[in-house]
Amino acid sequence: MFTMGLSMGQVFVPTQAAAFATISPEAIGKASTMFNAARQVGGAIGVALLTTAIVLIRATHVVAGHEVANLTAYRITFLVAAFCLAGIASALTIHDADAAATIPSRRYHPHWPTHAIARVWHHPAARPDEQAAA
Repeated sequence: MFTMGLSMGQVFVPTQAAAFATISPEAIGKASTMFNAARQVGGAIGVALLTTAIVLIRATHVVAGHEVANLTAYRITFLVAAFCLAGIASALTIHDADAAATIPSRRYHPHWPTHAIARVWHHPAARPDEQAAA
């Protein structure tokens, strides 16, 4: 348990530092909330997915009247985990510039309701003088 706790500290702290490297000081609170929520939800989904795989295949079976572990269930669960890791690895190949090109801009549109305009103007990246020029 000590080794696992030490290892988790060696993984989570550098990961969080790398994730926050380009975040402005004004947005660090929201980024921290989002990072921690995503980490917690991701961990919960991972455990649920792997547990579901084991339960669907049945973790035990009866051999000669004795209940024994079904190693096939665990092998398939590790295969599911490998596919998940492959998906994460492929997601990490997406470049920030490519992802940024798919994000719609938050420019003023004359048909927007008033509350939508207020939300855009109060966004830290938006400036009222830029909105008027658009």
